[in-house]
Amino acid sequence: MKTYVDCGQSPDGWSISSTLELEDGGRFVYEEAWTDYTSASLYGGAEGLWRRDDGVVVFQAERVEGLMYFPWAVGLELKAVEQGRTLDFERGWKLRESPERETKLTMPRPPVKAAPPPPVVKPPPPPKPPPPPVAAHTFPQFEPFTPSPELAARIRRRVDELPTEGTKNWAGRLCKENDAIPLHCTQIYLWALRADGQVLSIDHESFSRRAESENDAVTAYAALAQGARTYPELAELLAHNPVGVVECARCGGEGWTKAVSPAEGTDSCQRCDGMGWHEPRASR
Repeated sequence: MKTYVDCGQSPDGWSISSTLELEDGGRFVYEEAWTDYTSASLYGGAEGLWRRDDGVVVFQAERVEGLMYFPWAVGLELKAVEQGRTLDFERGWKLRESPERETKLTMPRPPVKAAPPPPVVKPPPPPKPPPPPVAAHTFPQFEPFTPSPELAARIRRRVDELPTEGTKNWAGRLCKENDAIPLHCTQIYLWALRADGQVLSIDHESFSRRAESENDAVTAYAALAQGARTYPELAELLAHNPVGVVECARCGGEGWTKAVSPAEGTDSCQRCDGMGWHEPRASR
């Protein structure tokens, strides 16, 4: 995989950073971030197919979202000429291959003067014994608990019933794309459940929004416990609790607490990291 980057500034003062990843399988992902002097940020991107044609790289976007700078368009081909480590899209659009290592410049050294005789140095005190080793904390890995045939069929029906229309139903669309039902959501991650019992973790703040298997047993169980509030039939999966996860007493399992006055609204619970459940020995 090759990565091309560029940083610049728009005429109206926005700092723009662009990243283009060319995957070996013939797909590309482009991400673009805009930041102004107040640290406000905007994001956009595109993804699709790419190929080489006599020194020219040809791109065809399949999805474009929120772009303000780079001229991607769904279904239209965009060409760039390879010039060494640079892709030239013409009209001032250039991306450069991310350097693999930094080049160090060797500066000429001044002539060495004769050194004065070394001072008398007292021998250093004997070194202190090293501290005893600290036992590494191991995190239990999540092993999906296979739902019963009846529950698996129920989950599939729930997936088919997910609302997907409109801006407010973005989570339903994202879950339906991954054949799963939503369990729990924080400011960054969305957890979902497939009919085979696998819990998925999705970074909904990223452009690609790729779904990955949740391997941490505590996080996966906490997400299932939150999902059971909406889908009571998931209680069948909560009986499989090998790590002894308990409900958070500070937030009552909600994952959030009321903001401290005079602020209004809610804050993510600091004891359980917004999950509503944690290990008994966790102290936060």
